[in-house]
Amino acid sequence: MFFFFGYPIIFLLPFFLALLALRSGSRALGAQRRSALFGDDLYADSALQRQVRGIEARIFRLAYRMNGVITVSDVVVELGIGSEEAQTFLDALVDSNRVRIDVAEDGVVTYAFPEIEHRLNLNKAGDQ
Repeated sequence: MFFFFGYPIIFLLPFFLALLALRSGSRALGAQRRSALFGDDLYADSALQRQVRGIEARIFRLAYRMNGVITVSDVVVELGIGSEEAQTFLDALVDSNRVRIDVAEDGVVTYAFPEIEHRLNLNKAGDQ
């Protein structure tokens, strides 16, 4: 008879609410974990960040076509941007591992991409 008066629903309501609270809390915690693992900017993807990544990818493709060594002028011609902007992008990429800056005796500044040079050397060795 107590089934008709809603007693089971009232009894189960706190368990249902607790389940909802736990479920929403775990989602928030999951987002915090993702943010802590991958950094905030991975999930706050703005149009500017996508544009910067696109320019970096074009610079790396240019370096691949130029056998792993490029200059600011190469980037200006290829990307159609100003020389100061090109130099800013290249300087931001310099980390001595993936991109290295070299100055020749005649003063020409080049940006070397050792990983790309290594890959190209492996491909040349494999062709012979």
